[in-house]
Amino acid sequence: MKHGCLIVSCSRIQLALPIESVVEVARMVAPCAKLLRAPRYVIGVVDFHGQLVPLVDLPARLGLCPPRTPADLFAGHIVFLELPSGLWGMAVDGVQDLSREPMTPLSQAPRHLQGLIQGALRLADGERALVLHPSQILSVVIRARISAELLALSKPAQPQGGPA
Repeated sequence: MKHGCLIVSCSRIQLALPIESVVEVARMVAPCAKLLRAPRYVIGVVDFHGQLVPLVDLPARLGLCPPRTPADLFAGHIVFLELPSGLWGMAVDGVQDLSREPMTPLSQAPRHLQGLIQGALRLADGERALVLHPSQILSVVIRARISAELLALSKPAQPQGGPA
């Protein structure tokens, strides 16, 4: 079993993702399709080993910056996470380090972040990184909407005119 956290930068803030949810880290790629009716922080879908995976601008999702375009993120990374709702790509500005330091609980999480933050890690430079609870990054309603869009994208096109 994997233990530790992946330290990522999101709009000049260092956050941590539990490594047990991380499947792979890749350089940013352009999405192969946009998702209609998706929130603005959903950039589109990317091909992950033959599977279409929704790509979320993590800093924009957390309200750290306005939603960005793929061109704004060209120097970033994608952290692929396995969540209870399936595989997701999280666009981040950078990947910093892997930490095996123990997580400490927060005495009082900000009200708007309750349930989203698991705790904090002390980093080598004396700073700290908040540890996100990956399954709470996305709401159930948004997951269902995006899942429906992905399902529609993954079905082959129906022939025009139907059977004669």
